Amino acid sequence: MYEVLTGEQRSLVFPIMCNAFVKMDYTDNIPNTGNAATFDDVAYGLWAHEGSFSFEALITPYEINGNSTHQTEVDHSNTALGVGNTRNDSKKIMAGLLQETFDLGVSDANDSGEMQNELYLSRANRMTHEMMIFNNDNFTISLLNSTSHTQNNPAEYKIKTTVKIGTTTKTTTSDIVIKPSQGHSFRYNSTNGSDLFAGFNKAGRVMFAKVATSTSAFNNDVGFIVGATNPIVVGNELFVKTSDTDANANKGAGHFTSFGKVHSSSSGDIEMVNGVGVDAGFGAGTDIYIPTYKHASYIDQMFHVGFTFNNKTKKIGIYLNGALIKEDTHTASGTFSFARTDTYMGSNGLNDRTVSGINDAHSSGTASGSSAATTCKQFMGEFHELAIVGKVRKFSEIDNLMPNLDDTLLYLRFEEVDL
Repeated sequence: MYEVLTGEQRSLVFPIMCNAFVKMDYTDNIPNTGNAATFDDVAYGLWAHEGSFSFEALITPYEINGNSTHQTEVDHSNTALGVGNTRNDSKKIMAGLLQETFDLGVSDANDSGEMQNELYLSRANRMTHEMMIFNNDNFTISLLNSTSHTQNNPAEYKIKTTVKIGTTTKTTTSDIVIKPSQGHSFRYNSTNGSDLFAGFNKAGRVMFAKVATSTSAFNNDVGFIVGATNPIVVGNELFVKTSDTDANANKGAGHFTSFGKVHSSSSGDIEMVNGVGVDAGFGAGTDIYIPTYKHASYIDQMFHVGFTFNNKTKKIGIYLNGALIKEDTHTASGTFSFARTDTYMGSNGLNDRTVSGINDAHSSGTASGSSAATTCKQFMGEFHELAIVGKVRKFSEIDNLMPNLDDTLLYLRFEEVDL
């Protein structure tokens, strides 16, 4: 007989700028045989398992980039890009840092060094921040941000795993699989509405905005020149519009082709990391486009993250929402086992108050101070369910976890309802 419950769903929340983790204490769960060694402990469950296993979790990641820099020479509300001021009132989106504030310098009481969000996770570290989902000394799985700048560019996540057998650790990382949405409906205004005319896709969404026009040619080599006032920043991927026919070009239905990312931008002098995509470059007078609004829609979605390890073949599989997205093979020949140590969820455990050696400017002995998020690989988001089973399985259910009881090594459910 089934019991049907309705109400508001819950989850374990790691809000933006948190210092938090879930700890599975080894000594609290496994009886000690009277010596410091663990190999002869009477272990059970996760800590006793050897061989193949599958991991799965239902999670919601938060947005850790924040719209954290604004150029001083551009009022973004008056450009086609339309990036307004950042928001600082969300537990799901990292607080931003205005470029004007960042440039004030240490002589000002409100400079970047005084900003909590910058101390917690600097804008440079945000672009490569790793958010730990599950951390055992022999197996970890995390989300890895992979972005090139933080302006109108929410975090984009890869899935990263490590598996240690003996002294050999195999690291496997997927491509970017959790992305923000892009585009918006057309909104005309007399200031910059015409800059959006050519940026439509076939569905009528504005996907690209014209932000500059080149005043010099680009020959797929170093760079080119645009007007000094522009919203182009280091890390921007730049596009030009190409079209198969003049008719398509007139209708705004042409193709947009990337020609690389910006290496440096100073007073309209643009240098590129690499010039690719546009045959023979382009001439002076070419319109330059960048992607328009990006929205971190994933902060309101739930994702099934899965992992399998076959101890016989040493095959590794990473899954998202039931689909295999990355395969790899471990090079060690031994048998996998989970380390008989404390295991953490939400961080790597370095913010555990029992761990010493973390330099903290605010509270001795814990990693809650400057750069704590980077040190501890702090997860920011929500945990709904998490399970580990002692065999390789297929992930046919991605909205709820349904591990077989006989094979279950660990099952945690954080999503309750109002009874």
